[in-house]
Amino acid sequence: MVDTTITNEMRKEAVIVSIKAKYSNLGIARSVKVATSYVCKVRKELLNENNGDELAATSKRKQHCQRSADSLTTPEFVRRVHGMARHYMMNENRG
Repeated sequence: MVDTTITNEMRKEAVIVSIKAKYSNLGIARSVKVATSYVCKVRKELLNENNGDELAATSKRKQHCQRSADSLTTPEFVRRVHGMARHYMMNENRG
């Protein structure tokens, strides 16, 4: 039987892939089913790691973070993450 448990690491990786694909915080939060404040936190961590080089264009204005109580449906989450990863990989191959 396949383990479909979604870990925090998997959620964070999905958010990072979406940020690098230049999606908005709200769009990421809705598709990955996490709070926008979590997306903002991950984005800030990436900016600190990269010293703002790669993601400077996406943070031109101050990000507004709100708490959200979105529920997580495991099969839907996995489908969305796989779809976003495929979309990201296709765009990387074109560029």
